Amino acid sequence: VGSAEVPHKYPLGPFEFVFLLEEYLGGRGLKDVSEIVFVHPEKEPHKIKSAARIIRELFARRGVRYFPGYRLRGVNPDEQFITSRGGSKLTYDLLVMTPPNRGVDFLQGHPIADRRGFVRVLPRTLQVKDADCVWAIGDATNLAVSKEASAAHFEARAVAEQIEAEIRETI
Repeated sequence: VGSAEVPHKYPLGPFEFVFLLEEYLGGRGLKDVSEIVFVHPEKEPHKIKSAARIIRELFARRGVRYFPGYRLRGVNPDEQFITSRGGSKLTYDLLVMTPPNRGVDFLQGHPIADRRGFVRVLPRTLQVKDADCVWAIGDATNLAVSKEASAAHFEARAVAEQIEAEIRETI
């Protein structure tokens, strides 16, 4: 189980899956004959230090083998193994990998987007770079933040306050 790349939608999803799988196997008496392995492309399982610590503790307590910094290079479904960019190889019986979040195709090559199709924004304001009075939020942006709806919810509030301030300045 793991994350192919970051960012991906719902960052806690792969961890929840691991713990549900561990519970499922334990409830059916299969945990002792199973091995759960978790790979993650970053050195920490989560950007929030307290969450990362809890996840690592839960992995240790529940017997989940953890491979931080595992940058996926490829999957060989015929021979059932994955390889990292560093050359390490892990075999599997069941592979569950969270795919990376991608920008949208129609924005690739557009001046407001980066090479991956994410809208280039200024991190503090979410204003689109090189575009006046244009903002972007959520998984459309090139920010290395959570790509889930709750992030967009808070970003929208910040953008709304900026738009209100812009309007008040012009009155």
